[in-house]
Amino acid sequence: MWDAVLKAVDALKDRHADLVSAIRGIGLSGQMHGATLLDKDNKVIRPAILWNDVRSAAECAEMEEALPALRQIAGNIAMRALPRRKSSGSKSTSRRTTRKSPRCCCPRIMCGFF
Repeated sequence: MWDAVLKAVDALKDRHADLVSAIRGIGLSGQMHGATLLDKDNKVIRPAILWNDVRSAAECAEMEEALPALRQIAGNIAMRALPRRKSSGSKSTSRRTTRKSPRCCCPRIMCGFF
């Protein structure tokens, strides 16, 4: 992500050198929990599914019911925000999308990926 910031500042310097001296700070943030589904060529195939998407809540409850020791084994609850539940492991994601998506990454990674 930092490389992208440096490229943006360089582009600003090339186009508007007089404005670069006005930069006083740079803030970065990113969406952490979610799923960006990519095809074999690393092209995004659908909008990112973010942490607050609740479609996999029932599946997470099923996982915990099927494996009562899950929390102890994993050290966490089955969270609907985790990318695995949102991508190929989720009944709520279409099978066609799942087949097209061999890769999944967090939305924040996409900021620095390109």
